[in-house]
Amino acid sequence: MQIVFPTSYFGNLEYFRLLCKENNSLFETKEHFIKQTIRSRCKILGANGELTLSVPVIKPFGSKTPLDQVLISDETSWKKEHWRSIHSAYAASPYFEHYEMEVKSLIFSDFSNLIDLNSAIITSVIKWLSLPVQFAFTTTFETDYETDYRQYDFEKYEKVQPYIQVFPLVNSCHSSLSILDLLFCEGPLARNWIIS
Repeated sequence: MQIVFPTSYFGNLEYFRLLCKENNSLFETKEHFIKQTIRSRCKILGANGELTLSVPVIKPFGSKTPLDQVLISDETSWKKEHWRSIHSAYAASPYFEHYEMEVKSLIFSDFSNLIDLNSAIITSVIKWLSLPVQFAFTTTFETDYETDYRQYDFEKYEKVQPYIQVFPLVNSCHSSLSILDLLFCEGPLARNWIIS
């Protein structure tokens, strides 16, 4: 059974829920990079509402750059900006201190390649929440998979079981927020929202 996913930068609840549902998956490394997707950005929830954090990238071969050759640009201070935003949004959350140093370490890591950063993040989330996920990486680009999540809209609005947030949304929670929101607010119990 062949199942393929894109990698993600602090993917959202829906992303990790589907990873657990499918369990043994492949992460795509050879597709052409698709900008403004879960591959290089995530959403957090701050005092002024949702905020999108994007990792700036360099595509050495333009729009035809395979994902495993997409580089992280250090021309801006994006790491400081991301960490400042995350700290501001979640420092008052119950589990912030528990995960703070590890999340900060991931953001300030020396990875030069986007896929390496994303892989480290996904592996960390799986470890922190003891998620039943096994994965490997693609070595060639293929179009024929039994289940293909590469074009799936992980950011589509999905109502989820409410949890106490630092800056609650009006009426409900939703799954487009980064896993960081659930992790900092619910800690190890975040697993209950992912595995259903």
